[in-house]
Amino acid sequence: WNTQQGTMLYWNPDSPSTQFFFNDRDEGNKIFTVLYDIEQRRRIREYRFTDTPIANAGVCPKGGFFYALNYARMARLRPVTGYQNTYDWTEGEVAPTNDGMWRVDVETGEKELLVSFADIAKTMKDEDDVSGIIADSHLYINHALSSRECSTVYFFGRGNYSGSEIYIKKPEMAIDKPFVMKSDGSGLKRVRHIGGHPEWSESESIVLGRIRNPGTENQI
Repeated sequence: WNTQQGTMLYWNPDSPSTQFFFNDRDEGNKIFTVLYDIEQRRRIREYRFTDTPIANAGVCPKGGFFYALNYARMARLRPVTGYQNTYDWTEGEVAPTNDGMWRVDVETGEKELLVSFADIAKTMKDEDDVSGIIADSHLYINHALSSRECSTVYFFGRGNYSGSEIYIKKPEMAIDKPFVMKSDGSGLKRVRHIGGHPEWSESESIVLGRIRNPGTENQI
């Protein structure tokens, strides 16, 4: 667990009265997700991926799948959001091709890499404000916010963020870019930054959050 996100406990939309997901780690410090049934008082399923230990970061509100992230990578790059002392197969890699945001099927247990850090870095390279630093910036993802109908996901692609050694010395090096993409991994694009902890409205095209305009108070 971590102080900001805990175990990422979510009720299972397919059995919302009796089942919930939470993240755990094994004796080898590899993370995984558990599906627990409170009537049976037992774990009815575990989602383990020994080659790429990932865990739940956001459940589709309509059920069927959840988004998953590498919390060990987060622990290295922004400790408050990751799981400390867990196994990270991407250590030392700036923008790996074999990690990013994943989708896990609840029924089959199969995983799919929707977008890699290499894909995110490629999208960022054309941005004037990060083009000069992206090549040396170790990227990670915070938040995996599914829309209400599960057609789209909103997330932040980040690097050199608050608390990191680079940020402390040169805060202008921070990368904090919001993205949206379809739940199948298609249609990746940058969107306007929304701070705080955003949330989808009932529309599949509107995200609610905080925007700070120069000379004004925070606005919703």
